[in-house]
Amino acid sequence: MVKFWTDASNTKMYKDWVGGITQGLLLQGGLYNDKPLYNFLDDNLADIGAMQRFVNVGLANVLSGVWVDFDLTKDFMNVMKGSFAYAGMFAPLKAMNSEWFAGSSIWDLDAFSAINECKRLGYKYEDIHVDMILTSEKNLKVVDPSNLKTIGMVWRFLHVNRYYNQMDGVLRAQFAYPTVDFCIISPEQSIDDGILPLNFDQAAIESMVALGVSDGTKTINDGCKNKSRVHMQYYSLKKKNDSRVKGMTFEEFRTQKEAGVFEEFVI
Repeated sequence: MVKFWTDASNTKMYKDWVGGITQGLLLQGGLYNDKPLYNFLDDNLADIGAMQRFVNVGLANVLSGVWVDFDLTKDFMNVMKGSFAYAGMFAPLKAMNSEWFAGSSIWDLDAFSAINECKRLGYKYEDIHVDMILTSEKNLKVVDPSNLKTIGMVWRFLHVNRYYNQMDGVLRAQFAYPTVDFCIISPEQSIDDGILPLNFDQAAIESMVALGVSDGTKTINDGCKNKSRVHMQYYSLKKKNDSRVKGMTFEEFRTQKEAGVFEEFVI
């Protein structure tokens, strides 16, 4: 996985149309020509063998507007390509008798498919453990928008949208499955989205990989279950617009929680 993203950082993943952004906006299905991306996926994923365990990836069906689950034992390459089809930036993938956008167009965090598979295999909810790895930080970063142009504004919107969608996904999953054991792993610091999608240099990829290793290790050492419930309570109070957490960072909330300032969290 690290090699995949390192190679991606040294590859031009898409290009302008002959007519530039104007052609993409008016005549194509996306702002950019993603043929180089498809070629990269064909080359770098060609040696992936059969899945040795259940792996589920969700895509958004553009025609019907519904979420569709795919088991990666089938249509592996098409599903992978569909998961990179970012709405607006790239045209939808035309395959599997329909057209597809990345599943994040509908659900940014899908714990449900994994839990439903465990239930299908006969496990009780209280015996199911789910690790949820978030790509948004605990506190939404503040930016200076004065120098952002249209694409930059769109990407800022997507960053904010992902933050609240992941917050909502965590709370929905815990509400739907109150006896499932959740472990939430999220970045301790902001991840640089960049101005354009899939436009990271190798240094940025190495930094994000190191951050992921650090976050995972810290979560294990801190005790995942207790920290995750504190994380859920923090999100829940922010969702309710509770005045006590206005302007408060997660670390400040956790410190006050440990000091007994906040009540016990009840789903």
